[in-house]
Amino acid sequence: MQKCSVYLASRSIILVLILLSALAFASSGVEMETTGEFPLPAPYRAIVKEVATNKSVQGIKGRTVKCGYGKTTRELLAPVERQLCEAVSPFNDDLADSPFPLEVEFGEVDLNDDGRAEFVVWESSWAGTSGGSLWILVHNAKGFQRVFETTMTWSPIIVLESSANGWKDIAYYQTGGGLTSGFKRVGHNGSEYRELSEIEDVAPKGNVLIGAKWQRSTFGPVPQK
Repeated sequence: MQKCSVYLASRSIILVLILLSALAFASSGVEMETTGEFPLPAPYRAIVKEVATNKSVQGIKGRTVKCGYGKTTRELLAPVERQLCEAVSPFNDDLADSPFPLEVEFGEVDLNDDGRAEFVVWESSWAGTSGGSLWILVHNAKGFQRVFETTMTWSPIIVLESSANGWKDIAYYQTGGGLTSGFKRVGHNGSEYRELSEIEDVAPKGNVLIGAKWQRSTFGPVPQK
């Protein structure tokens, strides 16, 4: 009987703590700092610049696509957007009614100076406190092909001034989920893009392709709408 009472008391305490956390999240607001056009979390005052549209072959940056997961949803998209969604996550009607439908944000930039744009795609919908996936795609007559993929990423996504083997470096922000917070670089080794191991506290020099679209909460980083 005593064990039962202790158990019920502990459950009550946990429920109260969860309720207080939710109220704190709803009332505390978001601590953000604006650097240029893009908001960055206040503890990370890295200076980053907006990417110029002439750096993109088609003059497009930061376009959001509501991919969803169902085939019917995909068929309503423009052809290029539908191909892009299929390249990062093929349709799955079993997930058509998911409360967190897939949404991505992408920018176009010529990463290897061949006059054609590559597509940097970030999963901007809810994917957990450690962030969503990040892809680099090339587009040719066969459609989109992945040349890089990783998980647990947050924006901003930055095209760096540095390069390796003729390809520009990329950096993204990581935090939440027990990860060390900081910027992580992605470099080309001559055949493919690979993540570099170092974590940097300050944003590397470059142009922001996809701005910071998240905010801090009691439960970790959450997408900003």
